[in-house]
Amino acid sequence: DARTRPTAEQVAAFRHLLDNETAVANAVAQALVRYCPGNAYDGDDEVLWLVEEVQHLRPLVRLIGVHVLDVARDGAACIGFEFDCAWDAEHGAGIMTHLGRAVSSGQADCSFTEWIAQDGLNGHRNKA
Repeated sequence: DARTRPTAEQVAAFRHLLDNETAVANAVAQALVRYCPGNAYDGDDEVLWLVEEVQHLRPLVRLIGVHVLDVARDGAACIGFEFDCAWDAEHGAGIMTHLGRAVSSGQADCSFTEWIAQDGLNGHRNKA
């Protein structure tokens, strides 16, 4: 019942995403590669996965949410991408973007927390 219309910055961010879907997806995927803990082993030192390139991520992550935030700069809002991931089933993974550039990465809350978006814009969060 308390729905509001998107702000001009949110509309601009969403349009940018639609117009640049492939480039944004590539930026998000590259940020996930950097965030992923490279490889994992089971109790017998067998490799469960090895992530060095984007194609290695496909079986390990699943997009579960896209968040268009109120945090904006340069006429466009931040957009966060939330993932289930094999390396952190409880907390997931998140990538925060602004105009197609990954500004922070971390657990799923990185994709929807406004102060994390602001810190990412200000260069204070881990670079994705």
